[in-house]
Amino acid sequence: IRKQLLEYDNVMNKQRQFVYSLRDAILDGEDVSERISQMLLETAEEKVALFARDKYPENWLWTDLENWLSRLTRQNLQLSREERKDISQEKLSEVIYNHLVAAYQRREEQLGKEIFHRLERFILLQMIDHAWKDHLYELDQLRKGIGLRAYGQKDPLQEYQQESFRLFEQMMDRIRESTIDYIFHVEIPQMARAPVIAVAEKPSLDSNPVPATKAPPAKPKSPDSSPAPVSVRKVGRNDPCPCGSGKKYKKCCGKNL
Repeated sequence: IRKQLLEYDNVMNKQRQFVYSLRDAILDGEDVSERISQMLLETAEEKVALFARDKYPENWLWTDLENWLSRLTRQNLQLSREERKDISQEKLSEVIYNHLVAAYQRREEQLGKEIFHRLERFILLQMIDHAWKDHLYELDQLRKGIGLRAYGQKDPLQEYQQESFRLFEQMMDRIRESTIDYIFHVEIPQMARAPVIAVAEKPSLDSNPVPATKAPPAKPKSPDSSPAPVSVRKVGRNDPCPCGSGKKYKKCCGKNL
């Protein structure tokens, strides 16, 4: 059992080495333009095999082909009806490939060469990472149930190798399709402009500053506005006390004076 597990792991390690070598090349700054060009060629051949299966061009799925191409590149296929009658599958693949390359070059001009090539490396790296994670999960599920094929008189290891290779090809197809789709449709938002702050104009040194207005001095109070003095009558010692007690002043409030 341990030997079988090691053989299963060996299949996964070979695929891992291929994927990691591809990732390392991208991270090291490799120009992926040739890889993208190969992806465009494979895509053109795949779509011809899908939409132009019949022997006769008049039976090909031209509408489906044009819809796919216009959605991807936002450009229509430039083929007249006369050209479509006698075209071969190889020639159609070449026409579609040239159409994709032209759209690829327009994107490069639109975004700028340096930014565009950095962007396509980033997109390809992201698509590889996402697809590889999904692929590892699929391989794990495959290995859990591959032993049951022994009941059908089949070698589980050979079945695992074949199925894992099929899954690996599907993973590479997903990477190719998603990478091309993102390259043709991704948009880079323009950086928001910084708000313009209005700065008050600094006064010239030659200009005469406006003197500050002084507050008017307070007006002196009129003599008539002051209260009149109150006259107080002096109380004699034998006079009645002003407190109203009825006693003499000297025996009441003025006793201690």
